[in-house]
Amino acid sequence: MNTAPRSKKVWDVIVIGGGPAGMMAAGRAAELGRSVLLLEKNSGLGKKLLITGGGRCNVTNAEPNLRTLVSKYKGSDQFLFSAFSQYDNNSGLAFFNTRNMPTKIENEGRVFPVSDTARSVWEVLTRYMEQGKVQVQTDAAVIELVLSFNNFAKLLNDNVSKENRIQAVRLADGSQLEAKSFVIATGGNSRPETGSTGDGFKWLKKLGHRIIPTNRALVPIALKDAWVKKLAGVTLQGIKLTTILDGEKQSVRKGKILFTHFGVTGPTVLNLSRSIGELLPYGEVVLLLDLLPQFDHGALKAKLHFLLTSESNKKIKNSLASLIPADLYRLFWRGSE
Repeated sequence: MNTAPRSKKVWDVIVIGGGPAGMMAAGRAAELGRSVLLLEKNSGLGKKLLITGGGRCNVTNAEPNLRTLVSKYKGSDQFLFSAFSQYDNNSGLAFFNTRNMPTKIENEGRVFPVSDTARSVWEVLTRYMEQGKVQVQTDAAVIELVLSFNNFAKLLNDNVSKENRIQAVRLADGSQLEAKSFVIATGGNSRPETGSTGDGFKWLKKLGHRIIPTNRALVPIALKDAWVKKLAGVTLQGIKLTTILDGEKQSVRKGKILFTHFGVTGPTVLNLSRSIGELLPYGEVVLLLDLLPQFDHGALKAKLHFLLTSESNKKIKNSLASLIPADLYRLFWRGSE
């Protein structure tokens, strides 16, 4: 028998998770007249939202054709077509644009706030909840979903049916909160340091749902090379990344990357991350970085010869500035001045 303290109020909706999905779900339920409580285990909302896209937040993609958009998600396109048919990327853009957050379109249709800060997205979502009078409780870690007694008995008999109903949630402090409906918006487990630790998967598996193992995708890549940390904050444009496993070329991507204190990120890296995750169980994955993919060996040799002869009165680092960032020069070309 459960003796944990209980809240007397029964909410219409309790949303678990204060990321963008949870905030939008809470705001929409409140807009429709429901009493809503949002629970977030961190001390503030949108911790991962505020760092996504290098702090700029890639809100959505501007691809106008829905079938073309979902075709990019191999294996999930049928599900996504059904979901996006009800609320697509254009609807998402309209949501933010009509709430005084102008957006802009960049390479490959990526949409960002004109402000270039994820805080703009965060502010729209928090205002949306405030307008609906959503109650927010932070530092409220949910540890368990509580079923009604009869349904719990069914679970013990391995009789999972559509009648199983979540009655309440139990928090880490022992308190219990009840609602008529629950929204689980706890996210995946791609960034554990932000609180995204896959808790929802564990709860749903315990309730009898079949959980498909998650794959790494759209995440930064950690590198073990010590020199990477010295380049934290350096951005490289127009580079080529190639993955190698057991000496064999696997995948190639071109674009922009950003060095961080632990590895690399940026659109090119995020788009490559899923294939890297699929390769890791089979051995060490090596990343080859081509700073100047527009040149073959001969063309690059000719370019260097031209620079070093036509600008012989300059320091080497100044001559090479048109080819590589100064930070890379200082790191790999020490003692050459």
